[in-house]
Parts: sequence; C-alpha cells; structure tokens
Amino acid sequence: METEIEILFFAATAKFLIDPLVWLLSILLAFVSRKKHFLVRVTFIWVAMFLMTLLVLGEMRDYQYIAVSIANFIIAIISTLIIKSKRFDNKKHLQLTNLVGEELHNQIYSALKENEDIAGKNLTEMKATGYIFGFINHFIQESGIEDDDHDEIYKIILNGVLPNKLEEIFVKNYARHELAKVTEGLEVEIEKFDTGIKWGEYDASLSDYTVRPESLKSILLDKKPKITIN
Repeated sequence: METEIEILFFAATAKFLIDPLVWLLSILLAFVSRKKHFLVRVTFIWVAMFLMTLLVLGEMRDYQYIAVSIANFIIAIISTLIIKSKRFDNKKHLQLTNLVGEELHNQIYSALKENEDIAGKNLTEMKATGYIFGFINHFIQESGIEDDDHDEIYKIILNGVLPNKLEEIFVKNYARHELAKVTEGLEVEIEKFDTGIKWGEYDASLSDYTVRPESLKSILLDKKPKITIN
C-alpha cells in the first residue's frame, strides 16, 4: 500500500511538472516580479501557482497536495532563474539624480529660508509639483532612461531633496492632475500643473547654467518667474 502511494505521489509530481500551462503562468509571474529579490519572487510564484492549482483542481488527496506543492516550488525556482531579476542600478544614474536633486534642493531651501510659511504652503500646490515633474522629466528624456526606471528615478530625487515629504506631495498632486483630466470643473488644476511643467522644462533646458534655475523659488514665494513661456 505504501509503495502504491509513493508511485502515485511521484506520478502526480511528474504530471504537474510537465504541465505547459503551469510553466507559462509561472514564467509570466517571474517576468512581472522581476524587480523583486530572488526569495520574494520564488515565494510569490510558488504560493500564487499553488493557490491557482487548488482553485482549478478542487479537493485532492493528501499526497496530491504535497505533489502540487513540490512541483510548483521547483517550477517557481526554475522560472525565477530563467527570468533574471532586473534591479534598479543606483550607480548607473547617480550623476543624474545628484545633479537634478541638487538643483531642486537649492531652490526649495532658498525659498524656505526666505519665507518658510509661504514657501511651505506653495510647495504643496499644483504649480510647484508641475515644475518638479517637468524639471525631472526633461533630464530623464534627455538621458534616454528606460521607462521601467522612471519611477525609481523620481523616488530617489524627491526623497533626496525632502525625505518622504516631497514624494508624498508629488504623488498626491500627480493623482489630482490625472483626476482633473477626466473631471469637469477642474480645468484650473490642469492649467496650474501644465504651467509648472513648462517652467520646469525651460529651467532644465539651461544646460550650461550660465543663469541658475530660479523659477521654482519664484513659484514658492508667490513671485512670477523671470522667464516668459508661451
């Protein structure tokens, strides 16, 4: 009897190991999770595939549960090894993040030093967020950075200038901008954000910096930037 169960167990394990649909889904999950750590990816794929298998097959015998678990674990490891991790390389973009972060830092802190109350309030407004988006995005586009790395670039720069706070403001206002595009009566929000983008892009385009970027400082202090944008 015990030998018979062992045979059934190995047969069930082999059956799941050669299932093309299980492999296809596992490799797809490996691709989706490619930016995560190896162990996180393996666990994610293993659990996800195990639950999907249970959902499809329903109630099984004890040896089948073990066979499914082992087979899915093996497939999860192999799938993760096939689709290698694509982790963000901080060093690769260090020069860009340092340059952009320093320019934004200088303007923001200069404005806060001059009038902390007004500058702090205006930093949470759409026009300032639009400027920051336009400024950073200009350098990203000029550098030809892959789309998958954009979010991480923004995160590094924003948290380098004002840890946690600036990223929180940015995410919140960017979401407001996206909502305004599909909601009537919020055209002013879009206009402010888009105006900020134009000023940010213009300042970022001054690559030789014979004149230092100051438009964000002006926005934060309720002053009109010293440039004219059509």
